[in-house]
Amino acid sequence: MAISNLSQDKGEQYERLVAKYYRNNGYVVFKNSTKGKMGDEGLDLIAFSQKENITLLMQCKNQDPTKTAYYLKKEDVEHYIKKFDEHKKYNLTYPKDHSVRGVFVIASKCIDKEAYAYIKNYKKTPIDIIVLAITDDGESVYPIQTQAKNQKHTNSTNGNTYISKEMKRDNQLIK
Repeated sequence: MAISNLSQDKGEQYERLVAKYYRNNGYVVFKNSTKGKMGDEGLDLIAFSQKENITLLMQCKNQDPTKTAYYLKKEDVEHYIKKFDEHKKYNLTYPKDHSVRGVFVIASKCIDKEAYAYIKNYKKTPIDIIVLAITDDGESVYPIQTQAKNQKHTNSTNGNTYISKEMKRDNQLIK
């Protein structure tokens, strides 16, 4: 199913493509079942890797990079990270021996500079930013080599190592 133009469908379809991508890379992926009438409130997918002993709390964003009104702002990122922290603290659905990371999976540059700086400097929970672009036919996603993280460990969320622990490629992720 190709990505449609309707905003909600576009987001849900992107989530399905991201889930498929992670499943194809050895993860067990669940859609967040706590979504309410007003959306996910900060957590779209939960992915587990037994091989890497990691659980990913994922927020997926398929924003239009040409419309700055849709960029993730600092207040948006703060809200999502608060939800990552709450889920990490109170949820017992993932294995106890797993490291838990928050992940922003974005289809394009859609994070403003203040939001990016907030992620970079956040210390309570490891937060990753991963760019998974949509193929031209809209049937799958593929990684763009502009992944970044806010912590100094080298855990990977998809089998690839991160380009820079200091987020040296800021200009490729933010506007």
